[in-house]
Amino acid sequence: MRDSAVPAPAWVTHPWVAANAANVSFGIANGPRGDWPALVEFVAEMEELGYDAFWSSDHPVLSSGCWTTLAGLAATTTHLRLGSLVACLAYQNPVVLARTALDIDAMSGGRLVVGLGIGDIEREFVQMGIPWHGTRERQHALDEVVGLLRYLWGERLDPPAARHYAVSAPPLSPRPVQHPRIPLLIAGGGQTVTLRQVAQHADASNFGEHAYTGGVQGHSAILQRMTTLAQHCHAYGRAPESVLRTHTTYPLVLAP
Repeated sequence: MRDSAVPAPAWVTHPWVAANAANVSFGIANGPRGDWPALVEFVAEMEELGYDAFWSSDHPVLSSGCWTTLAGLAATTTHLRLGSLVACLAYQNPVVLARTALDIDAMSGGRLVVGLGIGDIEREFVQMGIPWHGTRERQHALDEVVGLLRYLWGERLDPPAARHYAVSAPPLSPRPVQHPRIPLLIAGGGQTVTLRQVAQHADASNFGEHAYTGGVQGHSAILQRMTTLAQHCHAYGRAPESVLRTHTTYPLVLAP
C-alpha cells in the first residue's frame, strides 16, 4: 500500500548494498541452540573463516530471543554483519523494535541489518496470545511498521497514517550509526505484494525454496522473482541494483 500523503524521496543505496552488489557472500543462520558459550565460539569461528553475516531467527517459543542473541554477539564480534532473518513484526511494538535496533546498531558499531517478515506460523501466534490476521492485513501492517521505523530513526519527517498502530512517540535519539539508515531486509517471494514492498521499502530481499522462506523452487522461479523485483523497482524510480538479493538454503551435511 503506497502512503500517498508522504512523497517518497529519491532512494539512496546503502553502502552495505553497494559494497556487496557484485559479490557472492555467505552467512549462516542460527547455530547451536540453548548453549550461549557454544554459540559464541561458533560465531567467532565463522568470523575467522571469513563468513560475511550471522542471522538470527525470531521464534521466541522455540529458541533464544532474536534480539538478545544479536545484542550479545555485537559485543563478541568485530566485523561480521548481524541481522534478523527475520523478525516477525507482530512480536514487538514498533517503538520497542526501533529502539532495540538503534541500540544494537550502536553496540555493533553499525553492523545491524533489520530483517522483517509478516509471520507464517499460526500456532506460534496462538501460543503467544497474538491475534492471527489474514495475509493482506499483515502485509498492510508491514508497510506501516516500515514507515514508523523510518520516522522513529529520523529518516522520515512524518509518521505514516495510523491504521494498525497508534504511535505518538517522537523520533528517537541518538540516530543510527549507519547512514543513510539501518538497512532493512524484507523476506518472502510473493510477486504481487511482497516484492513490491521490497522495491518500495527495503535494502535487501530474501527468499528460498522452503515454504517458510517463500517457496521459490528452482532456477527459473528465482529468475522470475528477480525480473518481477526489477519491474517493481523501476515503478518506484530506483535501480534494481540498489536491492541486495539474498537467498536462504538449507544445507545437507553428509559427514562431520
